[in-house]
Amino acid sequence: MNVQNAIDLCRLKEMLLYQKEKRKEIDFQIEILERLINETSKKEKEETQKWLSKELNT
Repeated sequence: MNVQNAIDLCRLKEMLLYQKEKRKEIDFQIEILERLINETSKKEKEETQKWLSKELNT
């Protein structure tokens, strides 16, 4: 392996580490969004059930 190949390999490793870190950040953001969506859906479902129950009892 010559010097240029070693330098290229180091650069590729750095790029890979950077991309892996970015992926972790994106995966974390996706998880947060999924939780928010699920919480919102659950809350809306509960609110709808309360409303429907109220309407059916009147």
